[in-house]
Amino acid sequence: MDRSGIFAQAGFAFQLNVFLKQVTELTPGAVARYEYLDDISTSTGLGELSEQVGHSGTQLIQVKNTNVSKQDVVQIYTNWILSITENETISAFVLCYSDLKRLSGYFQTITVDDYVRDLKAKASESGCSNAAKLMGQLDANGINERFCYVKERAFAHPINTDDIKSKIRSNLSSPFHRTSNTKVFEDRVHEFESVMKYNVMSAMSKTEPYEINHEGYMRVCEQICSDISQSRFEPNYAAWRSTVSDDFLQAQEESREYRQLLSCSTKSGFVTDHMYYCEYYRSLNYERLARCQANTVASLEDVTFCNFRDSCFSLEADGDDRPIKRLLATKDKSNQYAFNEHEKWGSCIWLTREETPADKLISWEDEAND
Repeated sequence: MDRSGIFAQAGFAFQLNVFLKQVTELTPGAVARYEYLDDISTSTGLGELSEQVGHSGTQLIQVKNTNVSKQDVVQIYTNWILSITENETISAFVLCYSDLKRLSGYFQTITVDDYVRDLKAKASESGCSNAAKLMGQLDANGINERFCYVKERAFAHPINTDDIKSKIRSNLSSPFHRTSNTKVFEDRVHEFESVMKYNVMSAMSKTEPYEINHEGYMRVCEQICSDISQSRFEPNYAAWRSTVSDDFLQAQEESREYRQLLSCSTKSGFVTDHMYYCEYYRSLNYERLARCQANTVASLEDVTFCNFRDSCFSLEADGDDRPIKRLLATKDKSNQYAFNEHEKWGSCIWLTREETPADKLISWEDEAND
């Protein structure tokens, strides 16, 4: 069985957690970047790593969730040397690796002569490699000088997966008011992880590095505190959707809500988008019930049904009562019990389910058994 995809996902999750830790340690004026110059780069002194390497300024952080071999060490040094060739302000180089993996002792013992020998060997294997690129840019003295600069400032830092998650949570204790309500705190941490992953992936999809400064980090935390509280549960829709598997759509293809949406439009993406609204509402609905807010749920759905009923009356009076018109008119009406539009739209689709009580059942297209 090919497990490369699983390993790739594990590597991404590990790298993202290292990045989140750096973000939660940002100080005023500091910046953290994802996939810029290296896997992660940070500017100005940042917490634990800065203290260990004894440097402030720009740090490059290479993240490995695999065994780090002798060949990997040569590649890592090559990447770092290329980086300082183009960016002379870099002051520290950190290899973060899982403490469950092996780090070759070559990382510490490698000498300039060792490196030059291995660099030439790698360059001879491929003219398109970074090794060949570096040798094309610098003469022997330049390579020697820059290797010594990097070696003097290089540091390997083992990371425990559970420990890094614990540190992220600890760093978020203050901005997310951990002592006020444990359940709310846990929800906020989960939302932070979802939003940050979404932001990173959005940047990656545009082939751009992701960057966030201390002020941006504070804004993210403040927004989450506003959206997730004892009386409010409003996860970011775009971030939420990015975490939901498309598998649920296939399971819903025989459902009444799916069939009802098809009566409105068969255009690509129309049914999918509305099914996501419904699934979003489902998740918020269950969370509200868990928070003993059944009365709010009932009121929201009652308003949704009244909006549907009034839309049908209006469309019938205008002689334009069609499925798509019913849906759009119902979605357009306000609902004070919904936190956002996606929740409001989702409640419209939710009430088209087979399980909906007859006195609240919504039909974009009337069916014989309605």
